[in-house]
Amino acid sequence: MPEPTTPRSAAPPPVDVGSPPVAPIEPRPPAVRRPATQGLRLASTTAAEGEDGTGHVVPATRPYSLDAIANAWPARALDPVLYVGTLHFHHYTFVSPGVMRFVVADVSTLPVGAEVYVQYGTDDRSRVVLERSLRAP
Repeated sequence: MPEPTTPRSAAPPPVDVGSPPVAPIEPRPPAVRRPATQGLRLASTTAAEGEDGTGHVVPATRPYSLDAIANAWPARALDPVLYVGTLHFHHYTFVSPGVMRFVVADVSTLPVGAEVYVQYGTDDRSRVVLERSLRAP
């Protein structure tokens, strides 16, 4: 008959007495590159459809293009969204270097006096203000 064994306790880990203690590294949010903006350009267009300000593409009634102009827009994991007050526009094209074009289906829905900015996802640090107060087109 085998003899009963007593469980062995694990040996304590070795202690390094020659190294100074290391402080934990606090993660920092990544740096956000902000483009040098040149503003917003509004112009009537003949587009057949545009956005309604809630992210939907609809037939255009009084279409206007909203050109977000900068020296260059940074590449990001999330697409840029143009905000005009509480309205948001998701569909864009690059019409020339540094110019993103969004199309609103009906210009009368744009809130005059609203702040206009581009933002990537929900990251407030990526916000690029184009106009503090939208002027009537």
